[in-house]
Amino acid sequence: GQVVNGYLYGDSGTMAERRWTDDEAPSGNAARLLALRARNEEGQASDQMDIRRAVEVEMEYEVTRPDMTLLPMFRFINEDGVFLFETLDKEFGQQPCPTGRYTSRVKIPGNFLAEGRVYVSCYLLSLFPNALQFSAKQSVAFRVMDSYDGDAARGLWTGRLQGVVRPT
Repeated sequence: GQVVNGYLYGDSGTMAERRWTDDEAPSGNAARLLALRARNEEGQASDQMDIRRAVEVEMEYEVTRPDMTLLPMFRFINEDGVFLFETLDKEFGQQPCPTGRYTSRVKIPGNFLAEGRVYVSCYLLSLFPNALQFSAKQSVAFRVMDSYDGDAARGLWTGRLQGVVRPT
């Protein structure tokens, strides 16, 4: 990726997707990160998200050591550096997995995030014993764009709304 005007752009030309080559991939003794991306409801990597629509964030990684119990995690902060939330793929972290490629996803519902830029970090932990396999801090970003169509959480209000979330 490259930095333009202070923002990180991935190989796809968008801040919403980043892929790592073998020699630069964040990795540990059991896994390595391949890609991190934010997708719109159409499944396309996008750095512009409609506030009314769901956002899906996914990380692709390769497990290189068998029989490890792994726990994928995502962390979200806003453009002011405010910690929004952290979530994990608890289904994945229940039992050891074989080597191979995996994708873990989180879906953020529409009308949940407030407008503004959101930065995404991802982590992979191994359990029993706990160890960090890799981390990619603030590696992708997307902007939540508010709607003035009346069907967003703002309704017909055109003024600024405060807060880090905007549920309906």
